[in-house]
Order: sequence, then structure tokens, then C-alpha cells
Amino acid sequence: MLWFAFKSVTPSAMLNVFIFCIVPLLLSSMQLFIFGTYLPHRHQGAGEAKQQAQSLELPPLLSLLACYHFGYHREHHINPSLAWFELPAARCRSKELAISGELN
Repeated sequence: MLWFAFKSVTPSAMLNVFIFCIVPLLLSSMQLFIFGTYLPHRHQGAGEAKQQAQSLELPPLLSLLACYHFGYHREHHINPSLAWFELPAARCRSKELAISGELN
């Protein structure tokens, strides 16, 4: 019965599904992994019990394009209740604290 459903689907319809559904799904998953998991945690050793997520040094516009400021990962871990649009201001505050020596 399922075969008859796919038998009537045209090749152009299958191409549209691939281009507009499958490819964006794969690209967004890769984007979330790279900017949300790999890059912020890449300096953490395998045996470390305490997580030390690091923020990425991205300009605010590029950070917005990289999954709504997913690169400001340390600020998110410090204050997880912040909304995505509040993370750039938190990043500025944490940079100022780091410069003044108050943040390790």
C-alpha cells in the first residue's frame, strides 16, 4: 500500500522535498553542533568534571546568524535564564569584568 503512495510522486516533487526539507534539516543540525557544542567545548579535557564552556569571539551580527547567539555559550551557562537577545549585552559585561580582573 505504501508503494502506491510513492509511485505517484514525481521526481521533481522528490527533488523539492530533498532541497527544501532534507538539506535545511542537515545544515541546521550541523550548525547547531558546530556553534553550540563543538566550538564552545573544544578546549575541555576528557577527564575534567567541571565544564568550562567558552564563548566564541564573534561580532554580534555574525553571532546572531550563528544560531541566535549560540556562540555566547559561557554567558548562557552563567545565567541560563537570559533570552537569546540578552546574550550580547551579557557578553559585553563579562568582557568588561574580565578586563577589570573580576572574572576568572
